[in-house]
Amino acid sequence: HVLAEFHRVLAPGGQLLVGGHTGEGSYLKTEGYGGIPMKVLFTRRTNASLSGLLHDAGFAVDALIALDPDAPSSSGIVFARRPAGP
Repeated sequence: HVLAEFHRVLAPGGQLLVGGHTGEGSYLKTEGYGGIPMKVLFTRRTNASLSGLLHDAGFAVDALIALDPDAPSSSGIVFARRPAGP
């Protein structure tokens, strides 16, 4: 739903940059930085699966970048755009 809303509000030709930790699976984080209590469900996705979700929402994916893919907690960046035209 979030990606569909991004697609809706971006002008034709508008660009989207999505980045974050990559991987598979979900986990519940109960403590933030400095020991602050929290309750947030994190879901990691591979760049390929995020690319598929963006495509399904109507975006054209221009680039997938893996940052330090061999690290225990790798990150990725996906560049996408809302195609110009109808």
